[in-house]
Amino acid sequence: MKTRRPLPHRLAMQGFTLVELIMVIVIVGILSAVALPRFFDLSGSARAASAQSLYAAVNSAMAIAHSAALIKGITTVASDTTNVKLDGNATATTMVYGYPEGSAAGIGSAINASSASVAYASGVATYTVGSCTFTYTQATSATVPAVLTAPTSSTSC
Repeated sequence: MKTRRPLPHRLAMQGFTLVELIMVIVIVGILSAVALPRFFDLSGSARAASAQSLYAAVNSAMAIAHSAALIKGITTVASDTTNVKLDGNATATTMVYGYPEGSAAGIGSAINASSASVAYASGVATYTVGSCTFTYTQATSATVPAVLTAPTSSTSC
């Protein structure tokens, strides 16, 4: 039986070839050129998420306040400033036909909108986060409920 002779030292594999190293560098370069910009520019997505969460908070506050108004039987009252207190607030939320009024004393007292710019005018609260904007319009009668519009831009705020 023959015994194997070891390969000469210079023929034994000692590492990666230059071609293999260059191919790995090229692949890593392509991946970084494609993937890294997506990770670094997340500010628009963050603003859109912030606007969506504020929208959900306003929607929830509106629903909770309306539920409290239904329980207290004040959904036909044109203006109520004493009956609905949300989440342990010492001051009551101003209600119009069973929904929060579109003012700082109404929907503004129902939520904390510190992450947004809020403007109140004629029963309409306009919330702005970055370039995303949505509005809350108070109820105009006992049969016309408050209206909350969706944010104008959901992905490119």
